[in-house]
Amino acid sequence: MKNETMRSPDQLIAWVIWGAILMGLFILQFFIGGGIPTGDQMENPPTVMSLICIAGVAIGTLIRWLVIPKLNDNLKLLPAMIVGLALCESSGLLQMFLLGKEYPDTQKLIFVLAVLGVVQFAPTYFKKA
Repeated sequence: MKNETMRSPDQLIAWVIWGAILMGLFILQFFIGGGIPTGDQMENPPTVMSLICIAGVAIGTLIRWLVIPKLNDNLKLLPAMIVGLALCESSGLLQMFLLGKEYPDTQKLIFVLAVLGVVQFAPTYFKKA
């Protein structure tokens, strides 16, 4: 007899991947980015660089809310989730490298967007076993 609350192996794997990506984003920010950016922002950052940083979260959000709901198989959900997570995490990485320390407010904003982008991928949409 199957237990209806039993999680599938794919669901467990998805939770582990999601948690690792979320924690990794914070670890990278503190070790590579030097922590949460502080200081005063004197001027506006380059628009193109800011848009490049935000693009990952935007595309990841489209994947989460337009592509994933149409998928009905855990074997198709996992790759879509990983691609979306990678795009959202890329925004967190790009803000460290494309935007300099002279734009701390913009760096914080993009970091928060990247974290929210990863959080939205919490694998509650995976099917039960």
